[in-house]
Amino acid sequence: MAKERNISLDIIRIVAVLAVIMIHVSTLFVGAEDATAQEFFWGNIFNSISRFGAPLFLMVSGALMLDEKRVIRIKTLISKNIKNIVFLLLFWSVFYGCIYSIAIPILEGTPLNYKDIINAILLGHYHMWFLHMIIGIYFITPFLREFVKKENKQLLNLFFAVAVITQFSQPIVKGLSLIVEDVSILLTFIEQFHFDFFGTYVTYYILGWYLTNIDIKKKGLLYCCGI
Repeated sequence: MAKERNISLDIIRIVAVLAVIMIHVSTLFVGAEDATAQEFFWGNIFNSISRFGAPLFLMVSGALMLDEKRVIRIKTLISKNIKNIVFLLLFWSVFYGCIYSIAIPILEGTPLNYKDIINAILLGHYHMWFLHMIIGIYFITPFLREFVKKENKQLLNLFFAVAVITQFSQPIVKGLSLIVEDVSILLTFIEQFHFDFFGTYVTYYILGWYLTNIDIKKKGLLYCCGI
């Protein structure tokens, strides 16, 4: 018997798609207009409030890939999930590399830069960063599945507590350092602890599983934090 489809995750995917579209549309106004223009003002607002798109996609992936009831074999993970994404990444990297580093320079009559061609293929187009990131996330999924379990709720709560502090402290300190230069020493102090594991997209990945599987009593507070 096939597992019942989770409609909520489908709705989240739709919202995430719309958010990503909004990011790319509003970026045109943010990048092209003067900072004092009304177009920049509204573009900046819609660009900012749409940034939850990629984290939502990650949370959906986490809810599915970290599901304790789902059997995920390492061989299948590599030969199916990761292989398919690698193929898409290579295909589109070559596609965009040929357009921007070969076709356009030829049409403009400028000499080809083979270093740019190689970089374009290896690094991919800027908006393909998600594919690189999700490949890395999938590679560590078998390790995450060993402790992302309902029985480890308290451990996961501690993980999120450290992750929130880590995720927010560095951007806040960076912002303050623009006003008070001496504050930058705090950033160096924080970086010395190397809390990289808590400050990456892994947090959203695990959060997707957590919100799907763990009963949360004070949901109103959770919604406020989300907003």
